[in-house]
Amino acid sequence: MKIYKINTIKIAGIMALIFLLLGDSAGAATLKVDKSGGSNYTKIQDAINNASNWDTILVNSGTYYENVNVTKRLILRGVDTGEGKPIVDASGNGSAITLSAGWSTLEGFTAINSGSSPNAIQAYAGIYVNSDGNIIRNNNVSNSSYGIFLISSNNNTLSSNIASSNYYVLTDKKGFKTFGGDGIILIMSNYNTLRGNTANSNHIRGIGLESSSNNMLTGNNASNNYYGISLKYSGNNTLDGDIVLNNSIGIYLTYSGNNTLRSNTANSNKGYGIGLSDSDNNMLNGNTANSNIYTGISLVFWLWMKFSIPLAFIVVMLIYILMLAARYVDARVLESKNIYRLLHENIHSARDKPTYAGKVT
Repeated sequence: MKIYKINTIKIAGIMALIFLLLGDSAGAATLKVDKSGGSNYTKIQDAINNASNWDTILVNSGTYYENVNVTKRLILRGVDTGEGKPIVDASGNGSAITLSAGWSTLEGFTAINSGSSPNAIQAYAGIYVNSDGNIIRNNNVSNSSYGIFLISSNNNTLSSNIASSNYYVLTDKKGFKTFGGDGIILIMSNYNTLRGNTANSNHIRGIGLESSSNNMLTGNNASNNYYGISLKYSGNNTLDGDIVLNNSIGIYLTYSGNNTLRSNTANSNKGYGIGLSDSDNNMLNGNTANSNIYTGISLVFWLWMKFSIPLAFIVVMLIYILMLAARYVDARVLESKNIYRLLHENIHSARDKPTYAGKVT
């Protein structure tokens, strides 16, 4: 009987949760946005501000010059009315779309022209995510500091998105320039799934993980970036069936352990197909790495990274010392020539001095 009571309590709790969710979504409405004025709203943010949790917002084709912040649990769906996906243009300020409430769906948008990012804490992106449980699919992001940026965000699903040509330049007060730009980046974000995304022609990373664990990357394509897929301080992630082509480095792990790389293709990269640096206990199984300029799979990549810079410094110092020595020798040779010339002139001067045989009166 005691067990029966416990099970009854569990069942009652589950049923209450189901009724709560159903009750919260039972009155869900559909709001429409059209910049031409043919719908309820002409701005996406106005529709969000007037929506309730679990509502659906349909956005027709057009360019919307906004910084959209999804502060409620909503479904935002872009509708191609003949002019392509609706475009959210941040006009070089902030992020184009931010998912801050969590448990939202964002699909069918093009997000462009975020502001430049001074650092990871103040990052700006086509799609910026700082919440959990979102579904992000079938979106295009480009011409931003970051395409899709997740920070402290868990249990999100990213699928069939295209993140390309993301790039930024920051110039400090002294004129020093910093370059960056990533397609899809996860920072301190765990248990996310990236499936079937394309991250091409980004300045640094196609797909990057930093301090992130237990993420699944499967069937993604990352080509023509500096790093195709990069893991840094990240563990227990799985890369399965990803394709990285024509990058400077295909797949690169640094300070990352206990990851699984399975059935990936890393071909025709300018450096390494797959390189590991200071990374332990990783499992590589069934990967293909052909036609890379340096080598296919390198498990001692860290040696080159650690010793190439010190070795270059030593070589430069040796060249500098040799140049100083050459200048010293030249100076000594010149000084010897000058001494020899003076002695030679003095000898000839003494030899040519006139002598007198008679007494001078």
